Amino acid sequence: MAKIKKEHQIFINEYLTNGLNGTKAYQKAYPKASSETARANASKLLTSTNISEEIKKQTKETLDNNKISLEYEVIRQYIVIATTNTSLIIPKINKMEDIDKLSDDEKICIKSVKTTKKFYRKKVYKDIFIEFHDKLKAIEMLAKYMKIIENNEKLDITYNIPNGTLEYVNYLMNCKDDELKSEKEKFENEEVKEDE
Repeated sequence: MAKIKKEHQIFINEYLTNGLNGTKAYQKAYPKASSETARANASKLLTSTNISEEIKKQTKETLDNNKISLEYEVIRQYIVIATTNTSLIIPKINKMEDIDKLSDDEKICIKSVKTTKKFYRKKVYKDIFIEFHDKLKAIEMLAKYMKIIENNEKLDITYNIPNGTLEYVNYLMNCKDDELKSEKEKFENEEVKEDE
């Protein structure tokens, strides 16, 4: 590969650090160039074999150097999603501005936030709906990373709860108040059987 000119090296470095903006990178290497000239010449430089090869080489080196820290950050975020008690986040959010006050780890857990307006007695009320990232999916990804399960397997967690399985929990979640009271009474009246 031919030796790269000083100005071209400045162009490459700036191009890789400014978010891949060729025009700005060209103007950094050639400060007297107009925007129109910079745009045209940056395009030519980016198609040059020497320049494109050097950009690929430096990009690969940067990725290799950052791979360990990037991998750590991805795993750290999965751990945060898997272990954070999201029920403690909800009371902290009464209005959209409260989201900015959350810790970085609490923000990581939030997948989306939506607001709706309701009109009641000539007043406008805003409801905030928060969707959190899937904890089970985060646990599954960590298990695959740690090779506890294979990549094509799904994590199967069975909860040991009274009166059945998750279907029962889903049923309870969809019950009306009077049905829920009835179920609660049934549960409280059941005899507790100890494992033999």
